[in-house]
Formats: sequence, C-alpha cells, structure tokens
Amino acid sequence: VDGDKELVKELVNDFLEICPKQLEELIAAVHKSDPVQVERKAHSFKGSVGNFGVKSVQELAYELEKMGREEKLDNADSVLAKLQKEMKKIESYLSSDEWEKNL
Repeated sequence: VDGDKELVKELVNDFLEICPKQLEELIAAVHKSDPVQVERKAHSFKGSVGNFGVKSVQELAYELEKMGREEKLDNADSVLAKLQKEMKKIESYLSSDEWEKNL
C-alpha cells in the first residue's frame, strides 16, 4: 500500500464489512453439517483473512476447509468457536482507533 493511509483504511473497512458476512455463511454451513458448503465457505473466508495476514484465523479456516473436504465435521463446532473468538478480537481491534496509530 506504499504508506497510503487512506487505502489502508478502505481495506480495513472492506475487511470489517466482508469477513463477518462470510463468517455467518460459514457458521450456517457448519450448523447444517453440510461438508461441501463448509469446505467452500471456509476456503473463501480463508482467502479474505489471508489478505490481512491473520495467520491464526487463516489456519482455523483451513482446518474447517479440510474437515469439509474430508467430510469429517465431528470437531467443526469446536474449531468454529475458536475461529469466532479470534475474529472477535480482530474486529474489536480494527473497530477501534488503535490500529491507526501503527500506520
């Protein structure tokens, strides 16, 4: 972003708009025990958070993606809960003005 603070702010706003929607879709897929949708939604979500280098969330999304692909959703609720907890931390941080101090 070459130090373009306005671009960074726009990207953060996009993240805060898109990721919660994608997470809701992933939650719905897990609750429906739909492995195909879990794989797809987790893959999309993983890509979105990957753009921000959020490794912990990206790894959890990959774990859900793999569970969906292998049709083994037994522990999906547990992984999803961890993912949601991490996302709340990130959303809280990005919704505050704290992150802007690091620009």
